[in-house]
Amino acid sequence: MVRNSGITLECSSTVAASSAIGAIHQCNIKTSPNSSTTQKEVFVPQTENWVLTDMYVVSTSDYGSSQPMVEFIKNRGISMGTSTSLVALLVTSNTRPRFLPSAIGFEAGSILQMQTINTIAEGGSAATIKFFVAVSIQ
Repeated sequence: MVRNSGITLECSSTVAASSAIGAIHQCNIKTSPNSSTTQKEVFVPQTENWVLTDMYVVSTSDYGSSQPMVEFIKNRGISMGTSTSLVALLVTSNTRPRFLPSAIGFEAGSILQMQTINTIAEGGSAATIKFFVAVSIQ
């Protein structure tokens, strides 16, 4: 029997107008492109282990003027790492860095959350940040 080898999470956050440097915004996570439902946290199924292996943005408009970093949180409190600014993670960039120094694992039954952290103050209007995270299912 062939098992699903992975998924891509579609993630977004809304950065309020005039948000300061260091402002934190909770991310919405969509686990399927066919679903319209987003979640603030995702429970890893009991039969799977998830390994986050890559992260990217598709368009320059997706990282907004605040150019945030993304922090990955396990079980509502353990920081598993913070990405570089999304401006460096444009999928077509030849200089796009590795995801993090190593992949991040989320065991069966654990909770995945993400939040964006502004690296630049947001301008006079709100922005929607959109990025994708590749997940290997084991």
